[in-house]
Amino acid sequence: MKTLKLKHLIKEEWTDQGKGLSTEEKRSFLEAISKFNEFGKSIYRESNLKELAESIGKIVETASHITVSESDGTFDSVSVGRHMKSLNESMKLFGKTATEMSTLQQRLESCFGDIGTILDRYYDIHEIQESIDSIKESKIVKTKK
Repeated sequence: MKTLKLKHLIKEEWTDQGKGLSTEEKRSFLEAISKFNEFGKSIYRESNLKELAESIGKIVETASHITVSESDGTFDSVSVGRHMKSLNESMKLFGKTATEMSTLQQRLESCFGDIGTILDRYYDIHEIQESIDSIKESKIVKTKK
């Protein structure tokens, strides 16, 4: 039984795949690369999740206060209390998740920028750097307000 070495397996793997792409496959690939910056529209978000969570938190806090104070005689106070407690617990989880997502969003944006920068060294990516820079600048302006 012949034992294969890892380097031979890797070499075979790469050379078997390297039979070449058809002209149509190459054209399709280069077209996809040229449109890389369009993915940025999905990657870079316009709204800040932390700010969104804070706004929703204020709504929940106010709603809870109003509901408890105005439902003294109209509704079952035990049910209202239970519902408001559940509402506040959901809001805490929502806020925590939004904070985690915001951190992951920043990491995602950074990775996307790195990928674009490296791809741009080898392929013609139309205006990717300008798109990334303009989106980042708009985010900086929004956070400074």
